[in-house]
Amino acid sequence: QGMRALSHATQLNTLLKLSLDHNEIGVEGACSLSKAHHLYLLNTLSIGLNAFGCAGVKYLSDARHFGRLSNLYLHNTNTRDAGAGSLASSSHLHGLVELYLHCNNISDAGAALLVNSKHLRSLAQIDIGANKITAPRESLADLNLLRKHYASQRPKPNLYLVRN
Repeated sequence: QGMRALSHATQLNTLLKLSLDHNEIGVEGACSLSKAHHLYLLNTLSIGLNAFGCAGVKYLSDARHFGRLSNLYLHNTNTRDAGAGSLASSSHLHGLVELYLHCNNISDAGAALLVNSKHLRSLAQIDIGANKITAPRESLADLNLLRKHYASQRPKPNLYLVRN
């Protein structure tokens, strides 16, 4: 109900940043958000820690009004490779500079889709840490992997793909 109300809250038409992390947003909520055309000025959307999975990511990726997004945070949403494919094939997300997909069950195949996407050429950084990346660092170099950052407070390294 909350996402449906947000999708009709046209008084938010000047909103630039929206954080909806950890709000129990499911597929239906992601669908409602994808219909919130009045949010066309958003440049940052943080909607992590919600269980909408690859179906919800598909709705968000297909939302034409998210064309101004430069930062998209989808950590812990169970995006998986199918969701990575939706993001990679979305012409509406062409302005993304930073994409955070930490903890999403994305494999080497999903990472390759994202990094090699013809639509995501503006991306400067993709956080795909704590996923199912199994390829050795040397083979990921083919995917433009330039740096591996280690977070001192986490047992696993964060894996960032960074474009020059």
